[in-house]
Amino acid sequence: MTPTSAHYLQRYLAQHPATADDHLWFYSDRVLSDEAVRDQLGRWGQQCGVKVTPHQLRHTFATQLINHGLPIDSVRKLLGHRTLNMTQHYARIYDATLKQQFESAAEAIEGIYVNDWPIPAMAPQSASSSPRGIDSV
Repeated sequence: MTPTSAHYLQRYLAQHPATADDHLWFYSDRVLSDEAVRDQLGRWGQQCGVKVTPHQLRHTFATQLINHGLPIDSVRKLLGHRTLNMTQHYARIYDATLKQQFESAAEAIEGIYVNDWPIPAMAPQSASSSPRGIDSV
């Protein structure tokens, strides 16, 4: 947990009495239900002119974690997924993140800095250079 998160969690807990169960969030002295969360997010989204759901926030959370360097297997565990395929469905790696990771890996492996990535597409070869369109070995 980050220091900022811990600070705000401590403030929240100081204002809410201890309970006999493990529920953290309450609304009107009742356990906060899935429906209440979905409804509140919907109202906030309407005020902002966007549609937002808990599921969308889950996707966004996973994407942010991946793009801020958390390994995908760690994200998989946080989301409770059994397979990496499901996590890959949730989290989208940004092009800028991919570029930065590629440059870092290329620099580490080859001791070079790649500044023109991605490499521009090569011009197509003429049909005369290879009768079947396949370069000979």
